[in-house]
Amino acid sequence: MPKLHSSTSTKGRSPYASSSRSQKKHVSFSEPEKSTVKPSARKQNMVPSKTTRPARSAASVELERPMTRSRTKAKEVKVAEEDNGDSSDDEPFYRTPAVDSPEDIRALFAHLQYSDEEMEELVDYMRRPHTLDDIPSNDDILCSISEEYCFGFYTRDSDILEFCRKHKKNYVPSSSTEAGLTEMAFITDYLSLLMNQRDVTLRRVVVTQDHKNKIPNIEERAGSSAFVLSIISSDHIDEPRYQPTNREVQELSWYLKQQPFWWETCD
Repeated sequence: MPKLHSSTSTKGRSPYASSSRSQKKHVSFSEPEKSTVKPSARKQNMVPSKTTRPARSAASVELERPMTRSRTKAKEVKVAEEDNGDSSDDEPFYRTPAVDSPEDIRALFAHLQYSDEEMEELVDYMRRPHTLDDIPSNDDILCSISEEYCFGFYTRDSDILEFCRKHKKNYVPSSSTEAGLTEMAFITDYLSLLMNQRDVTLRRVVVTQDHKNKIPNIEERAGSSAFVLSIISSDHIDEPRYQPTNREVQELSWYLKQQPFWWETCD
């Protein structure tokens, strides 16, 4: 199968500098402070809706299989080489996300047997930045606990452990029911690779009733904190290098069996 993405390369990466943020208030994860302004109502789901054929628009493509299964081996090689590298803990790590080539997208969706015109429409759609609907207002952000929201996928310790059991080579689970640093680092690194090395981070966020209504398996009560795999922060929504593409969001949705939402951070 053709090489899927340039992010699987084990060669060097291009640097970029991370933007700095203002100092945030320190709060307890277990009892986050309440915002004085309610989060804005959600307008619609964050990922393109799925429709059945023959109406085969680019936004309605249903994933029938993991799009990047062949990248797993390349990822394991990359992680092993980085672990054996001579990097210094004092040196910051910078990277620039790669870009899906049209050939990559055509190879990923070759099983759909689209016409040339339909495939070009799909290629164009998958390479475009994902539309971040219902972005919190500036007032919502400034009145939030950490003056920040993030867009990401709800997850639990059990979900992280299950992800490691399924995808981490030679993984030996412990008797603990809580995810440790090893498991947390693995899932964020793995998902970052699927997003062409765009940063994926674990964040503590505030659960709202709206989240509970939209996420059937959410365990935490409204007003408490939970884990989220964040793919972009409200601090970076105007910076193109941080904006995930439609392909990246759809792929993470497939792997995590979740849809992404906006969350008020409290870490």
